[in-house]
Amino acid sequence: MQLSQLSHLSHLRVIRVIRVIRVILVILVILVIRVILVIRVIRVIRVIRVILVIRVILVILVILVILVMGGACGDSGAATEPHAASSDSTGVTIFPATAGPDTAGTDTPTSGVVTTTDDPDIDSGEEISVCGDGIKQGDEKCDDGAKNQTDAACKPDCELAECGDGVIQAVNGELCDAGGRNTDIPGYDQCSMECKLGPHCGDGIRQVHEACDDGGLNKESTGYNECSTECELDRFCGDGIVQPEEECEPGMDPLGIQTCNADCSFWRRVIFMSAGMYSGELGGLDNADERCNRLADGVEELGGTYKAWLLVDMQDLYVRFHEYSGVNGTIHFVTIDNLPLAESFKALIEEGPKNRITTETKAHDFKELVWTNITADGLAFQGDCNAWTANEGDALVGHSGYDDGIQHQDWLEDRSWTAFTKLACVQTAHIYCIQVAD
Repeated sequence: MQLSQLSHLSHLRVIRVIRVIRVILVILVILVIRVILVIRVIRVIRVIRVILVIRVILVILVILVILVMGGACGDSGAATEPHAASSDSTGVTIFPATAGPDTAGTDTPTSGVVTTTDDPDIDSGEEISVCGDGIKQGDEKCDDGAKNQTDAACKPDCELAECGDGVIQAVNGELCDAGGRNTDIPGYDQCSMECKLGPHCGDGIRQVHEACDDGGLNKESTGYNECSTECELDRFCGDGIVQPEEECEPGMDPLGIQTCNADCSFWRRVIFMSAGMYSGELGGLDNADERCNRLADGVEELGGTYKAWLLVDMQDLYVRFHEYSGVNGTIHFVTIDNLPLAESFKALIEEGPKNRITTETKAHDFKELVWTNITADGLAFQGDCNAWTANEGDALVGHSGYDDGIQHQDWLEDRSWTAFTKLACVQTAHIYCIQVAD
């Protein structure tokens, strides 16, 4: 009886194998047909790939046949051990198929394959960390989610940003980061080990490499004398070009005479008339000069050094005012309130002042007499009150001028400012004071 049942089971197994083989053959026929079609429409290299795929499929099918055949042959020897299990080299445990309680005596077995694993690296209960999910996990040093950025505190690989990584992280206070080129003692435009800039354009200190540096005032678009963000000047005093904002450029006087200041303005020299009046006994030229400087000391607008506009008999004007000897360049002679008088020492002599001369108190005193002993041509007149030391004799005086009108025009043409009439030395008059140095 038992042998008959075993024979019946073997017969069923053979039938199943035959069915499987038929299915395999049908699949092979279909594959061959498709290969033939593919060969006609694709290139040779793809045909080779398809052949390789077919070979793999064939190998797999052969393995399946062997497994099925092995299962059929093994049923007779395993009848007394229906629940025996085998394990392959991958750690997969295979239980033999058994008939369920509701399918006894039928041809449909239940699936009896259950898989387990012996791989210690796989733990189904362990959370898998993902950089960028906003949760710091595993080996992550940080994770700010969408805020992970190359220039942020947390980088896209969930590593903390740090000085020396070659990326400037402003959030960490870095001003620079040259990576491996960071240095302990940074030079110009170099980065320190703390990611701080060494001397550089914009630090407010003019370095040897820079034409200027106004720090935070450096501008993208610059005007006259303005510093660019590259610490360069476009138009500036000293560029060798007289700009619209300048009167002159140092060193560009056509006569080679330096009357241009470092700020590209011409020399400015003030002439004023003393508010006080004195007799011809002035104590000599030196004391007269000292008197002018004392008057100027009390007035903010009157800086520099002054001399009295006086000559003694037979004295040369350029010897007395040697500061202007040979100086033919432009000089702005002005009043204390900046009214123009002359554009050079020579023009002052040959043309006279263009406007009346005011006092150190800015008073406009007209029709006043002024001690000079200097003719309209700049020569010494005969009569100097004994070299300005005594109230003896007489001396030439000038006239302080008029406001406007015909008398003013006559005063300009005759240069009466320095030569108007003679006055006894015992009388009193004002004195002119002319600036000779800054």
